[in-house]
Amino acid sequence: MKNLLIIGGSGQLGRTVLHTFKTKTPNWNAYNIDFKENKEAVANYKLDDKWKSNPDLVSIIQKKFNNLNFDCIVNVAGGFQMEGLSSKRVIISTEEMMNMNLYSSILASHMATQYLNKKSLLILTGAFYIYEKNNPSK
Repeated sequence: MKNLLIIGGSGQLGRTVLHTFKTKTPNWNAYNIDFKENKEAVANYKLDDKWKSNPDLVSIIQKKFNNLNFDCIVNVAGGFQMEGLSSKRVIISTEEMMNMNLYSSILASHMATQYLNKKSLLILTGAFYIYEKNNPSK
């Protein structure tokens, strides 16, 4: 069996990715890290609001998942704010987006340095298509 770790596996995209792996690739075990559990996951690690300030977080997660190594780590956690630069909430919105997007990618990347098998895959989803269509330099 191969092991898949999904960060954000309880969100809209994450539930779909986890469900697809579970139903289409039965030789994969899917594990989830998120603020909510996903009942389809083999195991879940439920984050709390203080997860970024816990230096032992990765060790605690690994212990929860029985010290597994992973064949694929996918970060699908994230979101975005509709407000533009002219909004008086621009700083708040930017911080919220960083919390939703950047830190989850750092967690996925950090976990990959320690727990991703050789010849395996780290996937950090993004919004390249949105960026490409709205890039003023193109």
